[in-house]
Amino acid sequence: MERSKWWCTVMTQGSLWELQKMIKQVTGKNAIWSYSRYGCYCGWGGKGTPKDDTDKCCLLHDCCYDKLSDLGCNAKIATYGYFYLRGEIYCLGSRCVRQSCKCDKEFVLCLKKHLGSYNKNYRAYPKHHSDSPPTCFI
Repeated sequence: MERSKWWCTVMTQGSLWELQKMIKQVTGKNAIWSYSRYGCYCGWGGKGTPKDDTDKCCLLHDCCYDKLSDLGCNAKIATYGYFYLRGEIYCLGSRCVRQSCKCDKEFVLCLKKHLGSYNKNYRAYPKHHSDSPPTCFI
């Protein structure tokens, strides 16, 4: 499979599709352009001290997904349904998919709350510049 086609396939599997739609609806930002490699924690992987409150939102989201994984739910591929009405996000589906949606909902609301901390200098931030990982505290 051609590299660009593979990337599109990965980005639309499971909850990642819903998450990017949710980010756009709530923050008005394009998820891939604005957050896919932001700071130390936004996007795949992560380590170090979060660069700002936006990056902390990404760390908390990673921790939420880790917690679901410990409970036997794979949040990264759980396809869920949700609807967005009058500024509220409502999650649908079975327990695992609702919990995955809840992680994404809390993440997106955190991003919205901290839009003022967003710093364009942290887009495409080199992860190797991040120090040791903090512990998840949720």
